[in-house]
Amino acid sequence: KIINLTFLIFIFVLFSRLKDHGAEIIPQLLILVCCYYIFELLFDKTINKNEYITKIILIFTCAILLRLSSIILLPFIFYIFLINFNNLLNFFKNIKFILIVIILVSLVIIKNFINSGCMVYPLSSTCFKQDQVNWSIDKDIPKINENVILSYTRGWMIYAKENTNGFSKFVFNPTNELLTHKEYLDNGPRFWLKYWFKDPDIIRITNMFIVGLFILICLFLTNLKNLSFKYQNFLHRKTNFALLFIIFSILFWLFFSTPSTRYGGYAIFISLIALLISHISNFIFSSNFNIYKSYFFIITLSLIFFYTKNLQRINSDDVDLPWPKEEILLKNIDYKSTIFDGERINLRLPTNKLIMGNLNEKNNYILHCGNVEPLCTPNKKLGCIKKIYKKFNYRFIINNNQFCKNLHNQHALY
Repeated sequence: KIINLTFLIFIFVLFSRLKDHGAEIIPQLLILVCCYYIFELLFDKTINKNEYITKIILIFTCAILLRLSSIILLPFIFYIFLINFNNLLNFFKNIKFILIVIILVSLVIIKNFINSGCMVYPLSSTCFKQDQVNWSIDKDIPKINENVILSYTRGWMIYAKENTNGFSKFVFNPTNELLTHKEYLDNGPRFWLKYWFKDPDIIRITNMFIVGLFILICLFLTNLKNLSFKYQNFLHRKTNFALLFIIFSILFWLFFSTPSTRYGGYAIFISLIALLISHISNFIFSSNFNIYKSYFFIITLSLIFFYTKNLQRINSDDVDLPWPKEEILLKNIDYKSTIFDGERINLRLPTNKLIMGNLNEKNNYILHCGNVEPLCTPNKKLGCIKKIYKKFNYRFIINNNQFCKNLHNQHALY
């Protein structure tokens, strides 16, 4: 109960603005649901373990398919499967659910292959070369993208700002005075950790622990009459092993995945803090302490925070009503059309609409197509297209690999 209610509070406090999380919020919530079932499996002796193992596998699979970074939960999942090995074997006897998992994975792999020539984009090791699959993006460009994503989540932008004279909010691309994204990563954790610790993400992680401490203080103040220190509860083996393997998941996230709260970090730290609160509560309170009374107060505060934050944003001068405001891109101003191999391509021109970055810096911005009909691509990227042909009602786009590789090296986010 403590863990579930803590999850609820964190969802209200941290996920009050979807824009801050983008498409990553769904995998994060799936990781939380997965952790909820794991905790039930660990601590509730009345449940059907086979059923919960099935739920964990299906939800974990969906989370990974939506966002590969969800794999950070793997060490914790491994622990659960290890102590419930017989139930895991029973899952593999259930042909229906095995088929569901295979179909889900196959559909995503097929979609990736059709779109990019890669089985799991952007993992370069899963991409086919162009001489094997002619529409493939090949291995070089996905490798550049890999290095960009991994370096950004390891503090590269902080490093770039500290070592350049510019005043841009975003520094996406290496210059002669900066290490490339690959060189930055090759220097190892001893080098990049000092920049990662300066990232605003550290403040977000710290805030999560502050919220957790606030929950504990509220529990303590509302249950002073129920204090009963039971040291044997602090040595509860299952809980301590669960905490250990969640920490392993955090280390996996930090050193082998994309260490950003946006990419699974929120979910894994929320799970750690919720379990810590539950563990400490079992240690300092008697078994009949009033959970609901305490959490009613905290959840009320979190709801007030949730609504106040959103109402302030709606009433601020920065929000144009009605909301959301649609920015219309205009032909021959924000984009132009051209014909390539008999196909109309809309080329996004550099204007101040639907842009991230700074137009005054040659390679330091991203342009979005918005309402422009496909096929649409930034003007600079037209040279990446070598040939377009149709087959079975599909458009096959063959890329000019060398040109595109050079463009990616100059403009990291293209």
